[in-house]
Amino acid sequence: MLALLTEKYKASGISETIKLYHTLKAENYYNNYFYNENTLLNPAYELLNNNLVEDALQLFILNAEEYRFAPNAFDSLAEAYLKKGDREQAISNYKKALSIDPNFESSKKALAELVK
Repeated sequence: MLALLTEKYKASGISETIKLYHTLKAENYYNNYFYNENTLLNPAYELLNNNLVEDALQLFILNAEEYRFAPNAFDSLAEAYLKKGDREQAISNYKKALSIDPNFESSKKALAELVK
């Protein structure tokens, strides 16, 4: 999955990558593939690590929408907002992660750092 999304991004950009994700998921392209928050997190972090923050944010946002009960989706979205320099959105998303799982350690630590 990561390879398909990465190749689509390189060839066509973020909008087409998101369309491909939706198509693959809707058509159950990989018959028994288990879609979870890591499906989008891996390519999102790849973009973020290459300083393609705006494109990465689109995948992180989609991930949080798709997996709204996964604290890691919001924790990762907060990291992306922090890298963008949007402290307010980062705090909001760390809080969202903690509202799902009050013991989510990485969000607890990051939020403590941001609000001190």
